[in-house]
Amino acid sequence: MADAEYDRLHDAFDALFPGKVRGCRNGKRETMQVPAFRKEGRIARKDAMKILRDHLQDRLHGICRDCETGDPEFYMTSRELWRRALAGTYRTGVLCLRCLARRLAPRQLFAEDLSDGTSGVGSLPSSNDWEWTDPTTGTTFQMRYRIRFPSREGPPQLRCTMDFSSDGDEPPEAFLDACDDRVAWLSDYCREHELDLVINDETVLRRGREVEA
Repeated sequence: MADAEYDRLHDAFDALFPGKVRGCRNGKRETMQVPAFRKEGRIARKDAMKILRDHLQDRLHGICRDCETGDPEFYMTSRELWRRALAGTYRTGVLCLRCLARRLAPRQLFAEDLSDGTSGVGSLPSSNDWEWTDPTTGTTFQMRYRIRFPSREGPPQLRCTMDFSSDGDEPPEAFLDACDDRVAWLSDYCREHELDLVINDETVLRRGREVEA
């Protein structure tokens, strides 16, 4: 955690728990002294609550609990499948699609297993806008992707679409390479399950094997 974020959280703690609080120790109610972390930079209680809430949301919902990848895909699945994936390890948080697939292996994921949370079963899970900043120019580029797993009744084909946006500059190779890295796990997944892999309407793998030029 960065020093600035650390200090900000401590300021929030001091604002929410000033001086003494009533608590319970060994079954008895008593007043306990709460140590102040910092004497300066006092902030309003309302602001303190927002700081702590945002921090907890980032920690619980902003990263994958397994690989700690930031901005995992947003999706929903059945309670039964989710419990099977967690297998008694976590009770809160999220898993990115890659880690969900890894935990469920050798079971394959199907389109009917997932939804975007609003459009019903089979709708496409979506990623957040993944940002990358060019260290040379400072220009920010964004990429949003969607992954459609095969349907149980359809062809054995996994499709991924990636949409790019920027401040107007042409995306550099470094950004495009980073985008490819973001979805690189799909190739291994399709090889494991002998699936076609189609990225932006281009067939990359056929039944898990490289497509000859």
